[in-house]
Amino acid sequence: MSLKSYLFALIGALIVLLTLSQLALVYWLEYKVADDVAKQARFLTKEVIDIAIERIDDEQIKVVETPEVATKHQQPIKENTRVLVIEKQLPDKAILKEQLIRLVDNIHDSKTPHFTQDSPFPKVIYKKTGDRQQLRISNNPLGQDSKNLIESIKIALIGSAVIALLFAYWLSSQFSKPLKSLVLGFKHLAGGDYQHQVPAQGVKEISKTIDHFNTMVAKLAQLTEQEKQHKEIAHLAELGEVSRGLAHALRSPIHTIGLSIEQLIRDELTPEQKKQLSVTVRDKIGHIDKNIKALLTLTTTGISRNEHIPLLAVVQDIILEYKSSQGKNQVFDLQFPDSLTITAAETEVRSILHTLIINACEANGENAKVCIRGALKAANILEITVIDQGPGLERQVADKLFQPHVSTKPSGAGMGLYIARRIIRSHYRGNITLINHPQANGCIATASFAQNREV
Repeated sequence: MSLKSYLFALIGALIVLLTLSQLALVYWLEYKVADDVAKQARFLTKEVIDIAIERIDDEQIKVVETPEVATKHQQPIKENTRVLVIEKQLPDKAILKEQLIRLVDNIHDSKTPHFTQDSPFPKVIYKKTGDRQQLRISNNPLGQDSKNLIESIKIALIGSAVIALLFAYWLSSQFSKPLKSLVLGFKHLAGGDYQHQVPAQGVKEISKTIDHFNTMVAKLAQLTEQEKQHKEIAHLAELGEVSRGLAHALRSPIHTIGLSIEQLIRDELTPEQKKQLSVTVRDKIGHIDKNIKALLTLTTTGISRNEHIPLLAVVQDIILEYKSSQGKNQVFDLQFPDSLTITAAETEVRSILHTLIINACEANGENAKVCIRGALKAANILEITVIDQGPGLERQVADKLFQPHVSTKPSGAGMGLYIARRIIRSHYRGNITLINHPQANGCIATASFAQNREV
């Protein structure tokens, strides 16, 4: 639930609660006023009866409550009106007064009121026509005005509540608007956009927070640029170190190639000697090629790392390549799920796995086993393990294997493990480890790739 929804729900609930309490108060006041008016009406009606009785002649009279009598005497009858037709039959005013008061009490005590909420105020009318006198109790039109006033108050309260709710919605929108902009700014920042600035808006505290955010983004942009420069400098320094080592490593095979070519020119060499010199030249050229490929791998840029690569197919391809190179016979034990994939650059993954598998094959003897396992571990870490049956690592060499130009093989360039670890640490937040097998001969090489990385 967003901040805007919370604010609107909170303010709206307060407005609705206040409006309901006001409406309840209006209904209570309406009831109290109606009750007080009814009591006053009863009192005033009895007072009017007293006055009316005093004005009636001392003749015999009779009280008739039926509308038929009024119709008989051609008197118009309005709705909710009781007509008292007085005839000269009874001489006693006290009886008439008692009957009238009883009539008034019946009117006020009746469960079916004779004056509704439209006109709750009674009106007594006395009229004399010829020898007949009439006393009417009818509704007062002023009651409708009171009801209209109360209804207007109710409508005003409801209308005010609706307007207040609309204002609360607008206010919550305005309050959450700068926060939404700030959230969008953090989203750009998380995506690596250090140029996005959020316009300062909102209340003082939020505006200051946005200003601090913009300052932080600007400083992060500067630090990122400086970091890039430092990385470039470090990369150049690393390439310089690798190039110096490469130049030193190439000097020996080039010198060997030159001497071999000079010897090949001589006529006194036997065909067997010439073949041996050709093999030496070819090996040295292969050694130079490995070093040049290693240097090219370090300087390659602009590689897409969004490919979905089936690892089993890559491993099988490396094994097939090794078998076709007429190397030592090896027994490969693959423990790989068919569905295991990695999101990466295929050339980099192939280079890493090629280094680990070929190193294991070269460390093994003839017909030895190379076990290759792959599994997805916890926290989306993909692990590939290569186990050989070789003699293992010497203690004085184990700590230096991941440095450039360090190798235990006479013809090795010493760049394979160094490049593999550098690639996996720089682009896949992983690592490569190489340890001796704790229970048998051989080494265990493990490459781990983080699969929840941001490309």
